[in-house]
Amino acid sequence: PDAVIPLRRHQKNVIWRGVSERFLLIDHAVGAGKSYAAIARAMERRRMGLAKKPVIVVPNHMVEQFSSDVYRLYPGARVLAAGKKDFEAKKRRRLFSKIATGDWDIVVVPHSSFGFIGVSPEREAKFIQEEIASVEAGIKEAEAEDSGEGWRKPQSVKDGERLLERLNERMKRIKDMKRDKLLTFEQLGIDDLTIDEAHMFKNLAYYTRLTKVLGLGSKEGSKRAWDLYSKVRILRESPRGAVTFMTGTPISNSIVEMYTMMRYLAMDDLADLGLEHFDAWHKQFAEAVTKFELNDANQLAERTRLARWSNMPELMKLYYSFTDAVSLDDIKKWYAEDNGGKRFPVPSIKGGKRNNII
Repeated sequence: PDAVIPLRRHQKNVIWRGVSERFLLIDHAVGAGKSYAAIARAMERRRMGLAKKPVIVVPNHMVEQFSSDVYRLYPGARVLAAGKKDFEAKKRRRLFSKIATGDWDIVVVPHSSFGFIGVSPEREAKFIQEEIASVEAGIKEAEAEDSGEGWRKPQSVKDGERLLERLNERMKRIKDMKRDKLLTFEQLGIDDLTIDEAHMFKNLAYYTRLTKVLGLGSKEGSKRAWDLYSKVRILRESPRGAVTFMTGTPISNSIVEMYTMMRYLAMDDLADLGLEHFDAWHKQFAEAVTKFELNDANQLAERTRLARWSNMPELMKLYYSFTDAVSLDDIKKWYAEDNGGKRFPVPSIKGGKRNNII
């Protein structure tokens, strides 16, 4: 694509990294050109024979835009753009057959419909059983650390039992569910997955023995995040499966989001370090801080928050092992170096500085 559309240095760098590494987070500033980089990465992996069927999952309103961008970069590409209507019940079987049997360079799928592509019941049951075993082990540890209140269960045990109940209900639904005879995620032949706006999948369920600590986010998780997590695990178990996340805000509301990104893209590294469980992870990289804050009644009250990082060099080394991070300052600097000192074309602020409009 460089002959028609010149790509910037950071885009070429991340394309090469995405070709050479199976799991990648593109953490680039807004406006850095993540879309072009992700498309070129998927197409180059396909051209080199590293991927047979790349799929890009994008926000609903971006399906047409992404498809146009693919043709802009690769005019001869074979693209299947699956809109929301294509995933309607009466059309789903035909769409899945087209994905499975077609020789597509890229398949573009909207966020809201990606969940309709189910994983096999056997594989999903296996993943849920592993989560159940992990939570049960955490509950036993919490009970062993009980302060001796006798009949009263620790809050962490209650939280674990609620999560365990939800997992068992999900397992029961899988066994009882009458499924349409549709092709599963594994049968579609998808071996390369790109997720645009990946921060929309950060609500992944987890268990912790921490209680009465703010800043932990939602522990219950969402169906959307679990669905993606299952598919990422399938691709990780495949010898050639690859996953790329795109977002400029991988961490925005909670320290837990850093752990979640690592679960998606560096779970093998976490397991090797003995940090696959959140409690082990936060003891290494996050600290709870207690201080007085104003409550709803405008009174000072003690609050404990998971709000401070620790062991930052080790944490960032682990993060950058799967992340390509580019800030706006990086782009400005490299643009000037590559274009004879020219200024990166970001519009100037009127008057030279920000003005508060009240």
